[in-house]
Amino acid sequence: MSNIDFNNIVNYNNKPEVIMDEMRMYFQQILPRIEQAALVKNSRSPLRYDPHYAISSKFKQTLRKWKTMPDEQAMELSAEALYELYMEFLDVITEINITYSYAPTKVEFCAYCCISIEAYNRLLTEGDIKVRQQMSDIDSDLIDSIERSTEVGVSNKFTEVRLTSKGTGHSLKRITPLDDALDTMNETLKDMELERRLAAIVKPDQKKIGNEENNS
Repeated sequence: MSNIDFNNIVNYNNKPEVIMDEMRMYFQQILPRIEQAALVKNSRSPLRYDPHYAISSKFKQTLRKWKTMPDEQAMELSAEALYELYMEFLDVITEINITYSYAPTKVEFCAYCCISIEAYNRLLTEGDIKVRQQMSDIDSDLIDSIERSTEVGVSNKFTEVRLTSKGTGHSLKRITPLDDALDTMNETLKDMELERRLAAIVKPDQKKIGNEENNS
């Protein structure tokens, strides 16, 4: 058993290095499978390897080595401490992105900080003005990362999310195949409605001229 106190988030200064070392070792193990998955990316086989899901699972498992602190203890974190934690978290994400394009999530940031989602939301809305400002910046960054990942196609069926309003801030909703089908249907209906409206505003004389040109 390791003698490292994973719960000592304040004094354990090597946490980013430990996480990055573990992720590097994991990448060495799965790199051949990542390369193979890229070759069969368009395969419809349900057994195909999904590197993003595998990496996400390993990252979560590594982050959870440190247990979540009580919410009241989390509420004592200062703006400076939150900033330092976020910069360390970005260092880890940057290291991961050297090997594989990966967008960080709010859940992963909370796991890194050893705080719950509830504590994150409370810091965002109930902290002092400096804490609220720092958390607002972090929240905006995380939302932007998810939005950009979906725009450039980084995320897949396991990581596709939709931003939804939920009180203050945002929440994430997993997109299912049904959601995709409904989105496609809605876009088609919008296009049909637009065509109908455009047709309705065409002047009768223009229609007549068009018909005459077709008949000539």
